[in-house]
Amino acid sequence: MNQLITFDPQAIKQLDGLYCLNDLHRMAGGERKHTPSRFIRLDKTQALIKALQDIEAQKTIQDPKQGYEPHNPKNGCGQVFKVINGGSMQGVYGNRKIVYAYANWIDPYFYAGVLEVFDKIATGQTRTTSHTAEINQLCHELKGITQLLTFCGRNLALHGKQTKPEMIKELNDLLNQQQPQLNFGGASHE
Repeated sequence: MNQLITFDPQAIKQLDGLYCLNDLHRMAGGERKHTPSRFIRLDKTQALIKALQDIEAQKTIQDPKQGYEPHNPKNGCGQVFKVINGGSMQGVYGNRKIVYAYANWIDPYFYAGVLEVFDKIATGQTRTTSHTAEINQLCHELKGITQLLTFCGRNLALHGKQTKPEMIKELNDLLNQQQPQLNFGGASHE
């Protein structure tokens, strides 16, 4: 790959706090050699899933309210990993740590993109790029309106101080010329 890949984290399906690796695979280019099914069959991946499952189990022992589910081969490892066969949510799902491991397995540049973008979105530290685009668009429109209002204000001031008084004077002069002068002072009539 050797290029930084950007993507929209909102396009990644989520299920029970887990993220769809199949969506990440598609965003990374969709190469057959990088399918989630190949990733989860690796011994190293299985060891990571087990380690993360054990960590979750230890947390549950310390805090029983977390409701840890024991390993179920059909569902994966509780809140660490899950495989859904069939339906609209079909796919391989993992927690953020699995997502990061998967992204790193695909490509270091993709991993860097996931760390930079996905983690911020997943942890709520930033808004989506669509919000950023909306903000940029509104700022652009506001700048245009500000420039228009400035232009209008200058013209209003110019016309209010110079043009309007000149027009009023000209109008009054024309009215004075058009009105007949009536003489009411004791002058004689011819």
